[in-house]
Amino acid sequence: MEVLGNPRFSAMILCLAISVFLITLSGHFHKNMGDALFGFLGLAWLAVSIVVFLVFGSKIGFLCLVGSYCLGMVVSPVSGMIVGLLRGDFTRGR
Repeated sequence: MEVLGNPRFSAMILCLAISVFLITLSGHFHKNMGDALFGFLGLAWLAVSIVVFLVFGSKIGFLCLVGSYCLGMVVSPVSGMIVGLLRGDFTRGR
């Protein structure tokens, strides 16, 4: 089964990427928001990860978990800058 050409795989990878970005964005907004959104996003990420394991197997599932971790490390500074811009915190660099 060709995994990369499968539209379900592309949709699940997109869902994982969006959920990881929103989790990091919510983590930076955590000062103003409650734990409910953060918990919901974590459950959404967990549900998509479980579906990837069940549909595509353990190798692709572990690859998606590692990819989610790496994407979280890359996206965290970007989401921090976005939150800074949304809050109007322009003096942070000075």
